[in-house]
Parts: sequence; C-alpha cells; structure tokens
Amino acid sequence: MRKIITFLGMSSSQTKYQHRSQVYEGHVFPQVLRQFETFDQMLVCLTAGARQKTWHLLENLQDDRIIPIDIPDGRNEAEIWTTFQKVIQHIDQDDQVIFDITHGLRSLPFQVFLFAAYLKAAKNAAIEAIYYGAFDLKNEQGIAPVIDLSSFVTLLDWLIATDRFTKSGDGEALADLIRQPIPSQQEMQKVSAVKRMGEQLQNAANAIETISLALAVTRPAEVIEAATTLNRAVEAAEQSLDDQVKPFALVQEQVKTAYGNFAVAASANQVQHLQKQFDMIDWYLQRQQIVQAVTLAREWIVSVYCYKFEVNLNDKTSREKVTQSLNNLKYKNGEPSRYDQRMKAEPNCHEIDEIWRETTRIRNEIAHCGMSYYRTRSNSNSASSLCDRMNRLYPKLKQQIATLLK
Repeated sequence: MRKIITFLGMSSSQTKYQHRSQVYEGHVFPQVLRQFETFDQMLVCLTAGARQKTWHLLENLQDDRIIPIDIPDGRNEAEIWTTFQKVIQHIDQDDQVIFDITHGLRSLPFQVFLFAAYLKAAKNAAIEAIYYGAFDLKNEQGIAPVIDLSSFVTLLDWLIATDRFTKSGDGEALADLIRQPIPSQQEMQKVSAVKRMGEQLQNAANAIETISLALAVTRPAEVIEAATTLNRAVEAAEQSLDDQVKPFALVQEQVKTAYGNFAVAASANQVQHLQKQFDMIDWYLQRQQIVQAVTLAREWIVSVYCYKFEVNLNDKTSREKVTQSLNNLKYKNGEPSRYDQRMKAEPNCHEIDEIWRETTRIRNEIAHCGMSYYRTRSNSNSASSLCDRMNRLYPKLKQQIATLLK
C-alpha cells in the first residue's frame, strides 16, 4: 500500500505551495499533499492540542483514507518512543511511504529520518518522498516551495553500506548504491558522454564487488588486483560519482583508505605481493575473520619459503614439496622432500616448526567444525580459543617469517 505519514500542528494559515510546476493551496499542508499525491492511506499524527484546533480541516474533507493517530506532545524520551511505536505499527511489509514534516514540531522532523531508516531496514518499505512545505521561503508572489528531502535518507544508506564494506569487507550494498544511477543501455548508446559515465560507475561497482567476494573466499591475488582496479576506477569516475551519486564523495576516502593499501603498482615484485598478503592476514584478524586469516596464513608460509628457495609460488608440485619439507622439520612425516635439508638449515627452524604446526592445527580444527576428537579432550578448539590462538600466532609469523621478505 501507498501511505502518507504527516503531522498536524495547532495553527493554520491559507498558503500557496508550488510542487514542481503546479501551485496548490491549503490551510495546512496535508490538504495540499492530498491534491498532488496518490495514496491509499494518509496517517495524520496529532497531539491533543492539534486535534482540538486543526484536525477539523482534514476531518471536514470526509475522506475515509485520512486516519488520525493520536500522539503525545513529546515532552520526554518515553513520549518520543511512544510516538515512534504508534507510527511504525501502521506500516506493513513492503509498503510505499511518503513523509510530510511541514508541521512537525520539536524533534519530530529529526525522528522522521529515523522512522525512514527503520522502515527501510525492518519492513523493506520504499521511502518515496519526505516533503517539507517551506512556509518561510515564499517568493515575491507569496508562494512557498515544496522540498523533497528523501535524498538525505539515502545518505544513511551510504554510511551504513560504507561501514559494512570497510569493517567487514561486505561490499554488495555499496556496489548496488553506485549502480542505481547507471543509465539504461539505450540511453548510453545515444550519447557517448552518458556511455562513458555509465561504464565508469559500473567499473567502480564491479571492483568493490570483486574485492568483497575475493576477501570472503580468501583469494589474495584477486583482492590485490581488484584493489588496484578500484583505485583507478574511483579516480576515473570521480566526476561521474560526484554528479550522479553525491553521497559517494563523502565516503570515497574511507573506501580508498580501507582498501588502497592492498593495491600495488604494475611493476610490483613477488616480495611486495607477499607483503600485501601478510597485511591481509592482519586485516582478517582485526575483523575476527579467523577462518580466512588462518587459511591465508597457512598458504602464505608456503609461499614465503617458495620465494626463499627460488621456486615458482604458483606451481602445484613445488608448493607440495615445500609443504612436505615444513611437515618434516621435526619428524619424518611421509615422503622426504628435496627441500628438507635447506629447511632444517634455517637458523630459526625450531620456531618455524612450532609456527607451522600451530597454524596447521588451527586450520584443521576449524575445518572439522568442532566435531573432531579434540573436542572430547579439551576446549582448545572452542571458537574463542581458536581466535585467541590465532591472535597469539600472528606476532610469531611477523617476527620469524615475514622478516624473510625484507
């Protein structure tokens, strides 16, 4: 259903309002709103004073769609919560909602933006407009403009989406917001400038989405590549973003700061890529994404020693041989490896063995989902314990292995 939520004050004045190119007239703004908006219900919030002094102006219209909602004066926090609850209970899942704050007194205009944010999140409501009849901004002809403030509700969406992306790596909502103003294929085919703008917005959204997915499934090379692409895409689309999605200008520095550190130059060598991967382990740990942290840490250790032993980091056979040499550090564990002697010759081989075995244990215990036989012996593989163990492991990785990249 399409519902209007409006508020009445205790005074009225015959006023002309201009909405788009048309002029409408009324004693209170809901009378004007009724003339240019289509709706199924108009929910009129009114205090006892407003019911006594101005409600008759709407009641006399004899419109069954206009429904009064009695609210308190808002003198304290409890009364404000009461208003909040009275309003939201009238909105159903997937409703289309229009707010009018023209006669909203005290904190009501501020509350409306919270109503809007809540209804979008909790009831999937579409906020179609937030109208303000600007009585004090009349022109020389005495006509007041009607301002739609709904774009400022989307700013909350941008802040929430950016926060999700920078804190957890989930960029789906942010990518969707960037894509919203992308023109249709038909529009882009007609004008080259429009096509360029659409492609720039799409590239920025795609880069954010790629980073998000690559971080979720622990694909460090893809994260690095996408972060580099994101920096280029945001710079190329800066004007388009400013023109078409103005809120992005307020959050783009957060995005670039959060993921720009993963970007590398085209000339970057293996050491720089491995250093970025180590930074990624830290990124995961800071966000308590332990599964990804330990998964990457285990492979990163192998990669570092592939680099040290001057073998191809991406060659499956070489990685298996280096992995076997790590397994053989303390005990002969299966087949010998051609790198056994070189690994045991490392000056800190005992520390390497300890780090490798703990990394492998944590990874395996996570992979068994708490259902391995270790569960019956101790709580060392409880969720909190695994997190603590991984956090204790990180400084050892830094001190004993990351130093090989300097």
